Amino acid sequence: MIYHNNKFYFIDTGAISNVGDKIRNGLFEFMRHLAHYNFEQCAHALNNMADKEIGGVKFEKYKTKMIKLYDDFEGATVSEVSLTRRMMETIKLGVHSGMRFEKGMYLL
Repeated sequence: MIYHNNKFYFIDTGAISNVGDKIRNGLFEFMRHLAHYNFEQCAHALNNMADKEIGGVKFEKYKTKMIKLYDDFEGATVSEVSLTRRMMETIKLGVHSGMRFEKGMYLL
């Protein structure tokens, strides 16, 4: 991640692309909450990134699964838990729960 001229840039050498403001801002919020192990807010941040969000019982079921997905994350090292793999699982969980994202999201 690079911070320059009051903007954050996420760099992934495996894929170079642009995403809309909704994804860009949502990803920042997701990472901010993840850094504080606030997995419930991570669930909300991912849902907010979706073009088609979920609500009610669907969201509550998704949130429970999302929190469980990050059960072993707090205090773990990069060699113990791959953030890249966990993010892929997170987006997959969102999609399987009914969320729909802009095309650029899948490159993340």
